[in-house]
Amino acid sequence: MINPNEIRQFFESAGVAGVRAQVSSGGYNPEMTEIAVRWLADKEREAAERRDAALAEQMRLTRLTCFFAAVAAAAAIVQYFYTRDVLRIVKHLH
Repeated sequence: MINPNEIRQFFESAGVAGVRAQVSSGGYNPEMTEIAVRWLADKEREAAERRDAALAEQMRLTRLTCFFAAVAAAAAIVQYFYTRDVLRIVKHLH
């Protein structure tokens, strides 16, 4: 009987490319091929989940960057009008 944990460790040591090459070339017996195909599908699902998480984080950072850019622009506008008004007042005092 094949120990599933040992098979997973074997696949992990071979890597996705190695396991895929063995499956494609018929290097495994039918039982191992079936297990390998499931393992490869799990690996692809895990990779997709990591890509999705990374994309979500990039989108979150982009939204934050846009928000802070808008805040900085608003502060610059306020500063401009404040400085302009102060300079007008000072000019009238002289």
